Amino acid sequence: MKVITPISESYYSPLWNVLSYDIVVNDQTYQNYLMWTETIAPGKTLADMEAIPPTATRIPPSWVKIIIGDIVYPMTRTFHYVSVDITEGPLYFTCMVQGPGGPRTIGHLGPLEVPTK
Repeated sequence: MKVITPISESYYSPLWNVLSYDIVVNDQTYQNYLMWTETIAPGKTLADMEAIPPTATRIPPSWVKIIIGDIVYPMTRTFHYVSVDITEGPLYFTCMVQGPGGPRTIGHLGPLEVPTK
């Protein structure tokens, strides 16, 4: 993952920036899709995220800080934006689903490095 266009500066604070993104779900296997945007503690990696059991969906580990969650539906494309604190490090994304077999995580992405000025 990489930033193609730098994240735009917020009107309210130079440390808070606006991340705009599309979530495209080209699948209808599950009832709902939930995309978490998050940061993780220093020293943790994508491998640590991937080691979390897929059915551990109630409370994230203490080293994960959730920024926002977006619920999207099968066969949709939705536009989102969120303010992010660029001093908190790279962003990670977790995709969870609701459907047969109960809620579970189906993947993680990251890190998305946030460029600083």
